[in-house]
Parts: sequence; structure tokens; C-alpha cells
Amino acid sequence: MSESMVHILTTLAWIVIGALAAYYKSSQSAQKVVSRIKGKAPSLIAQAEREYASATKAGGQKLTWVVDHLYVYVPKWMQAFLTRNMIEKIVQTAFDGAQEYARTQLDKLANKVVK
Repeated sequence: MSESMVHILTTLAWIVIGALAAYYKSSQSAQKVVSRIKGKAPSLIAQAEREYASATKAGGQKLTWVVDHLYVYVPKWMQAFLTRNMIEKIVQTAFDGAQEYARTQLDKLANKVVK
């Protein structure tokens, strides 16, 4: 193998290693951002419920409010990958979970009262 071929292969190997390292780092960063968003979503949902307590049919406004407040945690370079639509899905999942929990607790309470 010629010296120039070895140099080319070495350069390609470093490029591949660099790309893998960058991918791993961005993947880790994305996971941290998503975890942070998931952690903050419930408290922001509760805050939106208080903010729009007097409004009727404000589900869309509350969702937009929460997404707006969460999207600031997404770094600019990551916004192309972690879109507002994805944040909306995270918020909706958190809301659905909280709603199901509340329903379960109300059912338990109702069963105790009836007995």
C-alpha cells in the first residue's frame, strides 16, 4: 500500500471517528433536553391551568402556552430536530397521564364515599 493511500485511509478513519463522536454528543444532549422538558412539563401544565382557569374552551391556548415556555429550553441548533410538534406531543402525553391519574384518584374517592 502506498504512503498516500495510508494517509487517505487514516484521514477517513479520523473523519468517521469524529462524526461518531459528534453524533454521540448530540444524541446525549438531545436526551438531556428531552428529559428536562419532560420534567418541567407537569408544573407548566398546572401553571397553564391556573392562568386559564376562567377561560372556557382554552385547551389549545393552554397547550400553546406550555409549548412556548418549554421550547426555550431547546438550543437553537437542536430546534431543527426537536420541533414544536414533538414538544406538543410530550406535553399532551404528560397532560393525558395527569388526567388519567386524577380520574383514578377520583374513582377511588368515589368508591370510598359510596361504601
